Amino acid sequence: MSLFRVIPLSLIAVSLTACMSMTDIRESFRSAQAVPATEGGYARFVCGNVDVPTRFENDQLYLTIDGVEYALPAVIAASGARYAGEHDGKNVEFWNKGREASLTVGQREYPRCHQVDDGLPATYRAVGQEPSWLLLLEADAARLYLQHGSEELTAPRDRIRTGSDRWHVNMDGKRVSFSMEDGLCRDTMSGIPHPHRATLSVDDNTYQGCGGNPLDLVEWITWHVVSIDDEPLPAGVNIDMLFMDDGRMGGQSACNRYFGPFQLGEQGVNVGPLARTLKLCDPARMKVEETFVKRLESAFSHDFDEQGRLIIRDAQGGSIRARR
Repeated sequence: MSLFRVIPLSLIAVSLTACMSMTDIRESFRSAQAVPATEGGYARFVCGNVDVPTRFENDQLYLTIDGVEYALPAVIAASGARYAGEHDGKNVEFWNKGREASLTVGQREYPRCHQVDDGLPATYRAVGQEPSWLLLLEADAARLYLQHGSEELTAPRDRIRTGSDRWHVNMDGKRVSFSMEDGLCRDTMSGIPHPHRATLSVDDNTYQGCGGNPLDLVEWITWHVVSIDDEPLPAGVNIDMLFMDDGRMGGQSACNRYFGPFQLGEQGVNVGPLARTLKLCDPARMKVEETFVKRLESAFSHDFDEQGRLIIRDAQGGSIRARR
């Protein structure tokens, strides 16, 4: 059932004229909206791979995107429930129609949003090898690929049953269940570390693998570099790295600040090209900075050591090691 109740505009005749008071205008404006059925109503939407929880309080819709909360007042809409406002100089609009919605923040138009209320992650990916399998949980369906993708099984998301620690669903006549637990898991093919250990069962067969977004282990953590090419940083030199969830990263190098794009490649984090400020420091610091930037821009893979420190490697054997 949708979070929102729609009051058709055709049932309301509103004429905003100069002789109306602001109270009249406000009441007429409010009556012309599609409004939530209940104060404090809550609904969760998935827009592409972005989880967007929403709630309605004090005549405003509050929605959270990537940790930022937006408070949007209702605005007149011919259909559905439309909320719009400004936040940090950006126009934000959320337009809900039934269990779907559109979302725009500034110049960014998100993929079509779908309401979900099953307690499952917004989206999820798990993978295993020998034999190969890939499980994708999306906004509207679960998809399972077996034997290098030669066999594809699908099921609508609303058919998934959740237990205490497992998901169960019938996918094209096969009994499928899936579970995950926290713990570092390295994909045996790519070597990429994942945040979860995964178990998949299809009928009477059970497979092991890894699950979750590998970048969840890296993003929004300030990583303090402790060594480059296994050589400790010189005394008094501080270098840090911050990977954000929008494909950007940056930080303070030995002399200058730096920033640039990054992505998850076939074997780990790939970075660059990087831009830097133009400050000049003593030759020793500049040498450390040049080596650091060169290693980072040629990043080929990443992993974690026994102490939980991030290791970024390039194809020539160079490395950057950093602690939280």
